[in-house]
Amino acid sequence: MLLYWGLAMRSLTGVLGGMVVVGLLAGEVGAVGRDGAVRRRIEPQFLPSLDFQAQPHTPLELEFPRELWAQGGEGSEALVFEGELSEESQVFSSDGTFFNIHTFTGQAGETIKIDLVSDEFDTLLLLLDPDGNNIAQNDDGGENKNARIVITLPADGEYSIVANSYQAGEVGRYQITLQGATAKDEANHEIALQAAQLFQEGQSLRREGSLESLQAAIEKWEAAIPLYQQVGDRGGEAATLTNIGGVYNSLGEKSRALEYFNQALPLLRAVGDRSGEANTLTNIGAVYNSLGEKSRALEYYNQALPLLRAVGNRSGEATTLNNIGAVYDDLGEKSRALEYYNQALPLRRAVGDRGGEAVTLNNIGQVYNSIGEKSRALEYFNQALPLWEAVGDISGEALTLGNVADTQRDEGQLTAALENIQAAIELVERLRSNITSSDLRQTYFAQQQGYYQFYTDLLMQLHQQQPTEGYDAQAFHVSERSRARTLIELLTESQLDFRSTADNPQLQPLLDQEQTLLAQLRAQEQRLAQRLRTAQTDPERDQIRQDYTTATDTINTQLDRLITQIKRQNPAYTDLKYPEPLTLEQIQTQLLDEDTVLLQYSLHPDQSYLWVISNNSYTTHILPPQDEINQTARRFHRTIQTNSGDCSTARNPEDCIQRTLGQVQSYGQPLYDQILAPVAAQIQGKRLLIVPDGILHQTPFAAIPIPPAAPTPLARGLKTIPPFLRGARGDQYTPLVTQHEIIHAPSATAITTQRQNLQDRPPAPKQLAILADPVFSANDPRITGETFAQASSQPTNLSDSLASLQSRTALDRSGCIPRGGISRLPGTRREAETLQTFAPDALTVLDFDANQTWIDTAPLDQYRSIFFSTHGCIDNENPELSGLVLTLFDKSGEEKADGFLRLNEIFGLKLNADLVVLSACQTGRGETVSGEGMVGMTRGFMYAGAERVVVSLWDVSDDATAELMGQFYGDIEAGKTTAQALHAAQLQLWEKYQDPRLWAAFTLQGDWR
Repeated sequence: MLLYWGLAMRSLTGVLGGMVVVGLLAGEVGAVGRDGAVRRRIEPQFLPSLDFQAQPHTPLELEFPRELWAQGGEGSEALVFEGELSEESQVFSSDGTFFNIHTFTGQAGETIKIDLVSDEFDTLLLLLDPDGNNIAQNDDGGENKNARIVITLPADGEYSIVANSYQAGEVGRYQITLQGATAKDEANHEIALQAAQLFQEGQSLRREGSLESLQAAIEKWEAAIPLYQQVGDRGGEAATLTNIGGVYNSLGEKSRALEYFNQALPLLRAVGDRSGEANTLTNIGAVYNSLGEKSRALEYYNQALPLLRAVGNRSGEATTLNNIGAVYDDLGEKSRALEYYNQALPLRRAVGDRGGEAVTLNNIGQVYNSIGEKSRALEYFNQALPLWEAVGDISGEALTLGNVADTQRDEGQLTAALENIQAAIELVERLRSNITSSDLRQTYFAQQQGYYQFYTDLLMQLHQQQPTEGYDAQAFHVSERSRARTLIELLTESQLDFRSTADNPQLQPLLDQEQTLLAQLRAQEQRLAQRLRTAQTDPERDQIRQDYTTATDTINTQLDRLITQIKRQNPAYTDLKYPEPLTLEQIQTQLLDEDTVLLQYSLHPDQSYLWVISNNSYTTHILPPQDEINQTARRFHRTIQTNSGDCSTARNPEDCIQRTLGQVQSYGQPLYDQILAPVAAQIQGKRLLIVPDGILHQTPFAAIPIPPAAPTPLARGLKTIPPFLRGARGDQYTPLVTQHEIIHAPSATAITTQRQNLQDRPPAPKQLAILADPVFSANDPRITGETFAQASSQPTNLSDSLASLQSRTALDRSGCIPRGGISRLPGTRREAETLQTFAPDALTVLDFDANQTWIDTAPLDQYRSIFFSTHGCIDNENPELSGLVLTLFDKSGEEKADGFLRLNEIFGLKLNADLVVLSACQTGRGETVSGEGMVGMTRGFMYAGAERVVVSLWDVSDDATAELMGQFYGDIEAGKTTAQALHAAQLQLWEKYQDPRLWAAFTLQGDWR
C-alpha cells in the first residue's frame, strides 16, 4: 500500500523547474502512477476480483465442524492447519506472489476469526465467499507480520481462505487458525473496520488533490490512528502515519512530514515490513533533499536501497536510484548523477512505469543541458514528452516543454523556444483553471511563476533583437497574466451573495457551521491570551504559540473547506466567468488618465524590468537583477525603521535628526538610482500608479529620496522646501512624495476589475463610521476607575516634538499579545475626536463598545468612509490570522472571547465604502506570495466592498498617526480625492517632522479617482 508522492522540481537556470525528485507513501490499489507508484494489494480492504493463474494442484479442503459453530466465543475449539508456500503453489498473475487455497463450510450470521501466522514470510490473508468474491483481506492485523480477519459470514456455503505472501517470490511455512470469534474479537473487528473505513475515506480525499480534500484526508487518518492502536494493528498505524507525512510534505510542511515518517519507521521495523521500511526511508530522504540537507538525504536513500533490492521492489529501487542521482546533480557531481539515473532508467522500463521513465529521462536531459551538451539534452527531453502525454501528466509535460524551451534559447533558437514556452504556459493555465479552491490555485500558481518569468525574459530578448515587433508589449501582458490572479477572481466572486438563504434555504446548516468554526477561532484566541499572561519562560511562550498555530491551522482548514462548499451551493458560481488579464492597450484605454502613469515592476534573477505606461505611450526599461534590488531596498527599510528613536535622548536633537536624514538620503539614493532614475523624465509631474513586485511591496515609495540637484517641480500644496532640509552639511533630503501622488495596486487588472464591479453601485447614504480606543487590559482605568495618565502638553520646539514622537515606541499601534500585554492608544481617541469635527454625525464607537458585537450588528454598508483606529495584529506566515484588535475586556474586567477582527471575518463583511482606513500598524503587510503579491487585510476589505484602502507598512506612532489622519480626512471633506488628501497630509507631516517613519508608512491601495 505504498506509492510515490511529492513531485519536486529543481531549477535548470534559476527560473524553470527541471529535475524531479520523488518519494513514497502509503497508497491505493491500482495501476502504477506517473510518479513511479508501488501499490500493494492489501489496501483498500475489499478487492473487486482476483486474477488466478492455472492451478498446479487441487486446493486442500477443510470441513469446519458444526459443533464449533454452535459453541463459538470464549473457549471454542480451534481448527488449525499447517501449510507451505513454495514454487509448487499457485501464482497471482497480477504480481507474481504465491498462494494456497483452503476451504470450509460456513453459515450466514456466524462470526469467525481467521489467523494466518508465519515466521518465514510476510503474510497476506484473503477470504472468498461461496460465489468467489473477495469479501475480506488483511496484511498486518495480527501480531508482527501476521494477518487476521474477523468477519460475520454473509451466506451459507463453501468459503475459501487464501494464504498469500506480501511480496513476489516469498515462500515458507505457515499456520492457519480458524475459530469462533470472542466478544473481544468482535469488538476489535468493529474497531478495525472503523479504522479501515477512515483510512479509505482519507485515501479518496487525497486522490481529489485539492487543498481542502488533503486537509480532510489528514483529519480522517488522524482519527484512524488511535483505532489501529487500540486493536494493535501496527502495520495499519504505520501506513496511516506514512500517508499523513506524505500529505504534509506535499503541502510544504517538511518538519511535520518528518515527524510522521519518523513515527512510522519503528513500527514498520517492529512488524518486519522491510518494503514499508525502505519506502519510508526514501520518504525521509526526499524531505531532507528538499530541505537542502543533501548528505542526510543520501544517508537515508542508501539505507533504503539494499532493503528494496532484498524484497525485489524494483519500482521502489528505481525511485531511490533516481533520487540519489538528483542529490548528486544538486551537488554538481554530474557524472555520478548520470550513473544513478542510468541505473534507474532500465528498471523504470522493466516494470512498465512510463511516468517514472519520463521523470528519469527529464532528469538526464537536465544534466546534459547543464553541462552544455544541448543536442543530447533535447534528445532525452523529446523522449520524455510523449510519455508524459501517454500517462496524461500535464504538469510533467509542461515541465519538459519548459526545459526544451530553455535549451533552445541557449542554442539561439528563440522562435522555437517561444513556441514551446507558450505551449507550457497553456498547460499551466489549464491545470490552474481546474483547481476549485482559491487557496490551492494561489499556491499552485506561485509555484509556476518560473514559466512566466522565462517567457518574459525570452520576449524581452526578442525585443532587443527586433525592437519594432512589439515583443516588449507582449512581455508586459505576460507579466500582467502572472499577477494577482486569485485576487482578481475573488473580486469577481464578491459580486455574488453566496450566503443568501432567500432562494437557497438548505444553505443555513453550512452557515451555522461557519459561525461555529469562527467561535472556535475566537475561543483559541482567548485561550492564547490567558496562557501567555501566566507563562514564565520564553520556551513556554513559544510552545503556547505553537499550540495556538496548530489548533487554528486545523480550524482554518475546515473553514476554507466549508466556504468552498457554501460557494458551490450557489448555482451562479458554476456559471461565473472570470476576467482575463488586460493587455497593454486595454490598460491604456480602460484604466489610465492623462495625469496618471503606471509603473509596473518585474524582478527577475538575471535582470529586472520596468514598464512605464501612460494613456498614450509606453516604454520598457531593464533594471538590475532581483538580488541587487533586494539588498538596496532592505538597507533603505532598515535605515528608516531602526534610526527612529535614536534622537529622543540626544544632547542636540536637531543635529541628530539631520544626521538621521542624511543616512536616509545615503541609503535611499541607490534605490532611487536602481528603480526610478531611468524613468525620471517620463514621470515628471504625473500621478504614479505603482504595481510592485517582490520586496517592492514593502517599500515606502513616498520616502525614497530624489537627487538633491534634480529639478523638482514641487507637488501641489508645497510652497517651498523647508529651510532645515537644506542642511548645513549638504544633507538635503527631498522625498518622492514632494513630486507625486502615489498609489499602489496588486495589478492593473485588479484595479480595473474593482472599478467595473463598483461603477454602478449607489453611494452609501451616510458619511463616516469610526472605531477607536478599545479596551485591551483588565488594568485599564476604564475598568479599575483610576485616572488615566494623560500625556503632558505637546512640545512646541520642532526637534523636541520629533524626538518625543520617536521615543514613544511603546505606543506603536501593533499588538499581537506581546509579553507585556497590549498598551492603550490614547492617540486613537484624539484621532476619532478630530474626525468628528469634520463629520459631527459620524457613527463613533469607543471604549467597551468598540467590540465584535458592533462589527456584527452595525449597518456598516450605510457608510462611505470607515476608520479603524486600533492595534493591528499581523501574521506574515498565516495571513488568515491577521486582523484588528477590538475590545478584549468587558466593564467587569472579564475577558471577551471575540476580541479580534480576523481576515476570514473581514471577507464576510458587507460594505459599500469608498474608503476604509486601517489606522494601525503593518496593516499593509502580510504573506508575500509569488504571483499574488502581499496577501493580507487589503484584499479582505476590497472583497468586502471597499473601493480603496489605506494601510501601513510598519509600526506607526500613535500621536503622529492621529495627527496625519486628522489632516487626511479634513482634506477629503474639503473636496480632495483620497489620493490628493493622503498626499497633502504626508507633505504636511514631512514639513513638520521630516522623519519618514512618522508619515511615510501609510499607502493608498486601489482606485485613485
